[in-house]
Amino acid sequence: MSIIDTSYFVKDISIPVGSLSNLTNEIVKYEPEVLTMLLGYELYKLTLSETSQRMTDLLTGKEYTVSYNGRDQLIKWNGFSNTQLISLIAYYTYYLWQRNNQTHTSKTGENKPNQENSMIASGGIKATAAWSRMRELYGYYGQIEIFPSCYNFLMEHESDYPELLFTEIGQINTFDL
Repeated sequence: MSIIDTSYFVKDISIPVGSLSNLTNEIVKYEPEVLTMLLGYELYKLTLSETSQRMTDLLTGKEYTVSYNGRDQLIKWNGFSNTQLISLIAYYTYYLWQRNNQTHTSKTGENKPNQENSMIASGGIKATAAWSRMRELYGYYGQIEIFPSCYNFLMEHESDYPELLFTEIGQINTFDL
C-alpha cells in the first residue's frame, strides 16, 4: 500500500487521464526509492509498520516552533500525505514519469510519436520544475530552517528519529545534469 495515490497529480504535475493506471505502478516503484534516500531504509520500513505518534507526525504532518532571528516561528510540516495534495513523493514520481515518457522504446530504438496538428514540446522544463519543488520539500543541508521541508522537520526532532540516515540530493537542470 502506498502513502499517496493518483489524486496528488494535479495542477503543476497533472498527468493525462489515460496514464493514471500506469501511474499507480510508478508510485509503487518510486515511493520506496525516494523515502529510502530521504530517511534511510530502517526509518522508511518503520513508516510502514509503526503506528506511533512520531510516525503519524512524519506521515501526515505537524506544527512545531523554531527559534529564528530572535523569536519563535511556527512552522508546519505537511507530511508526505495531506489534504492539500502536495507531496514530495508525487513530485519525485512526476519527475521520473515525465523523464521516462519523453520517448518510447521499440525494436528499432527510441522513438517520439509524430503528432498531427500539433508539435511535440520538451517536458524538460516541467520535469526540472517538479524536481526543484520536490527538493524544496525533501530538504537539504544549508536550507533555511524555517522552510517546511522534511529535512528541517527531522533535524528539529532529531531525538525522535534516531534511525534517520539522510541522503542529500542535488539540483538538476533541463538537460538532466
